[in-house]
Amino acid sequence: MKEQELTAMDLKILQMPEEQAMKYLMPEEEVKRAMSVDEIIVKTGPMGAEVMIFLEETIPILYQGWLAIGKMYPFVQSRVKEAKELRTTIESAQFKKYQKEHPQATDMMLMQARMDARQIAMETVREEVLFRPVKLMGN
Repeated sequence: MKEQELTAMDLKILQMPEEQAMKYLMPEEEVKRAMSVDEIIVKTGPMGAEVMIFLEETIPILYQGWLAIGKMYPFVQSRVKEAKELRTTIESAQFKKYQKEHPQATDMMLMQARMDARQIAMETVREEVLFRPVKLMGN
């Protein structure tokens, strides 16, 4: 296999900071500083970690591409925001239902009911938001 020689433009691109080079090579894409996986997880928490694991396992090429061009954080952030809103709604509804059905519940019973409500809410959130398939162009 013959090695390809680098042109003057190739050398110029290689010497650019990564963000500038990505903007030059992919002018149509909005490129931000690519955050590391750890930075994204710190900002989005356990739900963000679940979204990223799901993406890495189901669409590894998309996962790597979005990490490289800085699109992973906005995507994960939007999924986590949507998930938290849904979780809060479901959890609140479940807890209010329990309180209505058991007006004489003790503090311990209420605490257990709140934990049960959160568990039910998280199961729904994982299925409907965190692990929702990504719609790609052409699908």
